[in-house]
Amino acid sequence: MIFQKRKGVSPLIAAVLLIAFTMAVAAILTAWIAGFTQEHKDKSEEFDRKISCAYSNIELDRDYAKWDHVNKIFYGFVSNTGVDAITLTKVETWVDGQKQLPIKLNISSPTITSVDKNEYLEIYVNLSSAFSSEGTDLSKIKFITECDPVFDSITQPQGGWNSFDWTTSGGTLANE
Repeated sequence: MIFQKRKGVSPLIAAVLLIAFTMAVAAILTAWIAGFTQEHKDKSEEFDRKISCAYSNIELDRDYAKWDHVNKIFYGFVSNTGVDAITLTKVETWVDGQKQLPIKLNISSPTITSVDKNEYLEIYVNLSSAFSSEGTDLSKIKFITECDPVFDSITQPQGGWNSFDWTTSGGTLANE
């Protein structure tokens, strides 16, 4: 029997292959760990936001709610009775008892839509886009915040809305 001399991989090539394999495993683990930590960071931030929202609350002042039926402008005071600042994001309206499409508020201007804790916000909202004809009237208005379960609404009082004249108010609209 003749034995052939077997040759193995040279030590230099073996070292290069070992280093390349180690670097490939390290790159895969780095990518996985980066994705894993980013995912958990996002979940943590969402959880913190939900906790903050759990302690948030707004109230509309029903005594000072006013309605300019000519210009379709609603005026009111929104109080933050929660523990953190909160931002109003949209308004839902009911015209003659029928719910209309939501109206987005200008959240890029915090002075118009953000309410600090234990503070109130004087707000003017143009609701003309919710009205299809002149003969309709505002039945209900609902202010919705960045926190889904936090909102408040006002239904038209039996005696009708208090009225005001938008042209002399000098206020800034929250949705323009």
